[in-house]
Order: sequence, then structure tokens, then C-alpha cells
Amino acid sequence: MQVAHLGVAVMVLGITGVKSFEVERDVRLGVGDSVTVAGVRYQLIGVGNHLGPNYLALRAEVHLFEGEPGRERQVGTLLPEKRRYVSSAMPMTEAGIDRNLWRDRYVSLGEPLAGEPPQWSFRVYHKPYVSWIWLGAVFMVLGGGLAAFDRRYRQAPVKSGASASGLGLGQAGGRRMSAIGAAATSRRMPRWVFVPLALFLGMAVFLAVGLTRNPQEIPSPLIGQPAPAFKLPVVGGAGVFGAEQFKGQVSLVNLWATWCAGCKEEHPILMALARQPGLQMVGINYKELQASELSGQDPLSPEVQQKATARSQAWLQKQGQAFSVNLLDLDGRVGMDFGVYGLPETYLIDRQGVVRFKHAGALTPEVLQQNCCPCCGVCSEAVCDFHPAKSHARWSGQCVVVGCFGGGPSAECADHPDCAACSSSPAWCGLDRFGAR
Repeated sequence: MQVAHLGVAVMVLGITGVKSFEVERDVRLGVGDSVTVAGVRYQLIGVGNHLGPNYLALRAEVHLFEGEPGRERQVGTLLPEKRRYVSSAMPMTEAGIDRNLWRDRYVSLGEPLAGEPPQWSFRVYHKPYVSWIWLGAVFMVLGGGLAAFDRRYRQAPVKSGASASGLGLGQAGGRRMSAIGAAATSRRMPRWVFVPLALFLGMAVFLAVGLTRNPQEIPSPLIGQPAPAFKLPVVGGAGVFGAEQFKGQVSLVNLWATWCAGCKEEHPILMALARQPGLQMVGINYKELQASELSGQDPLSPEVQQKATARSQAWLQKQGQAFSVNLLDLDGRVGMDFGVYGLPETYLIDRQGVVRFKHAGALTPEVLQQNCCPCCGVCSEAVCDFHPAKSHARWSGQCVVVGCFGGGPSAECADHPDCAACSSSPAWCGLDRFGAR
């Protein structure tokens, strides 16, 4: 049984490690480009056709490197594929996998992207301790098998009275037999057998704590601090946009790029938010042209800016214009000042220009219900699809939190006829949340 308990502990550790420390990145790569994930550099060597036994495939070759620049060593090669089977003509994605006892690395090949030179979207995963989940299952099966063949668990209990009378030992002999049986039982159940149980309970607590962590919630030192100072050119318009223009209204800042698969996934959410009154939607197009496309050009040159502008506008025309203002961060400096981890990323900035919330990854209705709407409250019953307390939003104007967020009560809040209704949902109502009531 100890082996089975050890298997449970190993499985708990594996699940906790995966949930707490996994990393996922969506990137755009051309031949020769690379991206670093969890300390490993993934470099695209080439993409070509491959003929399988019953399928045709587009196969990428990705080399993995570890170590400091100038002292790197290759530690693996991955061959992700997009297959099309001859019999069904169905496309399927086959990820390239590099695994060992401590972590699994996956690379999946996405769709080809517009532009020259050719580029493709990739998704890179780093998942630590995945093998421990399977190893724990093996230990549990092995422990169950050993317990099934252990004679100690198949012995019938000895009745002291019956045994003594059968042997003709009388009452005194019965007492002696009881003492012998008790001693045998104590030998079969030493105290250390409870150690695996204690370990299991400790690992269960560790798992419970680990599962409360959201891997999409990346800690940011900017939370509660003013947004970084910057000035960026506006796409398709004259002039520049600076951080000082955040003041006076709630702003949602979204870092995105046309090569980002997650950006396309979340764009309908941004389109819905763009309909909310009182919210300034600011898009920052981050590194639209990567190193392989620049060919040594200055990323801030007019030629590069023109090419990035055309690509950005074409993408937004197709997907929908969600941004009040769209900016170009061609060299990535502003994104680095924000602490960008991987596209897409979203920041919520209050009326005083202070960062209140950060989300790494694609936005979902659940993220908005749990975070954004209670913070910025740019909702009205007629148009908001995400508000967690729509029953309290009975007016057609701005939500109370728009007027109160970071800036004190506004006329809309002070004169609101249904303001008392919000008291039943203080976690949502900005007047309660920020002490303005």
C-alpha cells in the first residue's frame, strides 16, 4: 500500500507542477527567427513538404538551444506537422514533442501568414512534471497489485475464544491467545505505515493551494502604479498618442499583432467592449514586423511604418475596428515598459492613469466577469454582455463605476435613482469598492 500512496503523492506533485508553472506562447516565425520560452530558445530552421505513409504534410524543423548567448548548445529538434490524410482529406495538427522526467516541450505549427518573407504562426508550450502524472499512475497500479498478492491482507481474523477452546486451553489460555493475537496485529501495523498517509495529506494541501493559482494572471509591478510614459504614432492618422491621454477616462489597453493567433480569438470580445459607453479602447500593435522581415532596416523607418500600417489596417478592416485609437510599437520598447509577457495582453487603466489590472492571454467573458467589469464597470443593460450583476444595471447611461473609478463620484453617480440597488452587490458597485459611498 505504501507504493500506491507514493504514486498518489507523485501524481499530485505532477498535476500541481503543470497547473502552476506551465508556459504557453503564440509567436510568428520566419526561417531563422527564434523565440525564448522558459529559458530555451526555439529557432525555426525551415518549413517544407513531407510525404507520409497515408498523408501529405507541411513539416517545420525547430531546433532547441540552451545556455547563454555565445555558449549555447543544441538540446533537441522538433518536427511539428500539419497533415492532410489522403482518405479523408481532413487536416490535422501533429505537435513536435520533447519530453523527459522533468518537463515536456511542445511546438505546434499553425497557419501561414501574409507577408514577405514567408512566416507561420506557432504555439510553444512548456509543461513541467507532466511525466510525473503518468509515473504516479504506474506506482498506484503497482501498489494495488502488490497489495492484492500480500498474504497479510488475505488472512482471516483469529477469534481468541474459539481458538482457545479448540485447543483446550480454557479461560487463561484464551487470554494468552488474545495477547498473542494483539501482539501479532501490532507487528503487522507498525506506526510508520501512516507516513504515506501524512505525505498524501500534505500533497493534497499543496495541490489545493497550487490549483488556486491562475497561470494567466502574471504578477505585474505596474499594478497600482501610473502607466509608463510613452508616445507612439497613431495608425492611419496624424500625430502621436501619449500616456497623459489616459487621464480623465477609463482605458483598456490591448497589445496585439496580426500574427498573434490569440488576438484573433479574443477580438469579438474587444468588439463587444468597444460598444460600451465611457471606455477608451487603445490598441498597441506590438512588433508587427519581426526581425526576418526587417532585413536590417531600422524598425522606426518610414518604409517599415508604412508596411506595418497597411498590414494592421487590413487586419482590422477584416476582423472589425475595436479600438478608439490604434498605435504602432514597431521596436517593442513600449511593450517592454509595460512588461509584456506574450501576446495578447490587456491592461485596465483608471481615470487617473493608474494601472489597475493586467491579463496575459486571450480575453474571455469569464475574465471580464471576474475582473474587468467590477473594476471599470463600462456597462449598461442594453449593450453589456458580460456584466455579472445586470439585474442592478437598470439605467441607460453610464455605469456608476465609470464615474467613480479612481476619480470620486460624478454627476451620474450622485444623481442616480437606483444607486441603492447596488448595495446588494458591493463587490461590483464602484461606490462601495472605492469608499466613495
